[in-house]
Amino acid sequence: MTERRLQFRLPSADSPGPSSSIPSFNTTTRRAMFDDVKGYVDKSRSPERMIERIRAEHHLDRVYRFDLGENADGFSPRIQEYLGQLRAEGRIDAQVSEWFNLYPDVNQTGLKRKLAERFGIPPQWILLGAGADSILDLIARVFLDHRDAYLMPIPSFFLFEAFSGRMGAIPFLLPLNEEDGFRWTERTTRQFKERVDQARPKLIWIANPNNPTGQLIPEGVLEELTEFASAHHAFIVIDEAYGEYTDPPGGVASAARLLHRHPNLMVLRTFSKQFGLAGLRLGYLMCSAKDIHAGLQVHNPNFAVTRVAADLARLALEDEGFLLRSGAATRRNTRQVFAALDPLQAFRAIPTRTCIFMLKHRGLTGPELQREFERKGIIASAVDISGIEGKGYLRFTVRDRADNEYLIRACQEINGRDANAWSAPAAGTQNL
Repeated sequence: MTERRLQFRLPSADSPGPSSSIPSFNTTTRRAMFDDVKGYVDKSRSPERMIERIRAEHHLDRVYRFDLGENADGFSPRIQEYLGQLRAEGRIDAQVSEWFNLYPDVNQTGLKRKLAERFGIPPQWILLGAGADSILDLIARVFLDHRDAYLMPIPSFFLFEAFSGRMGAIPFLLPLNEEDGFRWTERTTRQFKERVDQARPKLIWIANPNNPTGQLIPEGVLEELTEFASAHHAFIVIDEAYGEYTDPPGGVASAARLLHRHPNLMVLRTFSKQFGLAGLRLGYLMCSAKDIHAGLQVHNPNFAVTRVAADLARLALEDEGFLLRSGAATRRNTRQVFAALDPLQAFRAIPTRTCIFMLKHRGLTGPELQREFERKGIIASAVDISGIEGKGYLRFTVRDRADNEYLIRACQEINGRDANAWSAPAAGTQNL
């Protein structure tokens, strides 16, 4: 069984500066400050300064961001039309006044009603938050105590590990194998059951589709996992942040359909990905258990969602056509990227079901490859996280055709210049 014990250190009593206040912080805050949990975005770095550094250092006119998992198609044109109509009718000032001057509806009943219709569940089963990550944080704070066990596959969303570690929980990790393309297999299901049976985790985290690999757990398997977790009195969280990319046209394929039978299940989605509204910071949880909702609301702010976010999210839900067009464009652009990358012997790209994918170079380490792309004005996410540490992968976002063509040309140039590199791998790398 793969178990990792997280450790955190306190500064010494003679540490200089403001750290003298730190011993007064509670345990959770100190753990959050001193755990070394790696992610895709470094909060200590300024993206603007990084872009300016890359532009100046390599004499570039433009820097391309392939690191954030944003929708290159933007958001629904209905939102633009709505704002334009408000301006044309002279009502924009009044609407802005309501958005910014008045407190929003605490329960956001209108948005919850729209979501309930979409997923076929009661509105009271929905909890809204400032992005799905804020709800993941709530779940960890409500469920996990020091030395509680939790289970997660790796590689997966780094915040599962970060939020659990801050609570002092002990991770039991379920490796997804590189030789399987990081897909969930029958062997993974057997190992999942063995770990649940042995570790008895209080909480199980699963991202579906997975982030950063872009892989999808089949619907029948997900139901099997949920039922097994329920039988072992474990709570299971299914993070479907990229779920719209794998929904059928005009419908949804979500673990939310299992909520009627499994009160131990929590399903999350967000408006940040295919809806293209990352800046609004709006996510939501679906769960049938009243006591779970009550526990989460203890920590949730009174006004977790702004009025403007809720108003624009309702409009986005009404524009199914945008999701269809955007999804088709993403699949088309993904095929373009992978068709171009496939002949490049120096690279390995992991197939994806979403707008994100992982890419490695057979002769360069992750930091070396990241620097090569930076020289060409391309920013990608480092994914040196649990399960793929030191394997050299970067995470990219499929963007529009023009940006993708720039990325492809950069890969071709790196591939051509390093045509012999994979025969003599750099230190710490290995041929596949």
